[in-house]
Amino acid sequence: MGADGGQRLEREWLSAAELRERETQYHWPGRDFLSLPAGLSAIAMSRRPWRTAFQAKGGEIIYHAEVSALTEHAAGIVIRTSQGREIETATLIGCAGLMADRLVKMLGVEPGFIICLSAASTFVWPRDTTDR
Repeated sequence: MGADGGQRLEREWLSAAELRERETQYHWPGRDFLSLPAGLSAIAMSRRPWRTAFQAKGGEIIYHAEVSALTEHAAGIVIRTSQGREIETATLIGCAGLMADRLVKMLGVEPGFIICLSAASTFVWPRDTTDR
């Protein structure tokens, strides 16, 4: 329990060897890493295999594109960015994190969920230099 009475996630430091043993499906660089019990360890590095598989199947990942409007229709969704780009797709996977509720509201829908910051948001995770 934290000083404010709220629950805290337990954390532990894992050596590179311990991490490789625990998370066998990913390639880990040789460095120590902070692990959280909710599976929040190595967020940046765990994206790499998903990104690779997604792109291999024809998926497009668009970085640095601020969504300004979303319009849903029977065949999919139109995404408008503040940079003036308009993208129409049958499927959208929005990795919006703390902004997820805002994207839902752009569709005129109440999200039905609350964004809660966790202990994971207070740590600086190692940057995956191949991420972008």
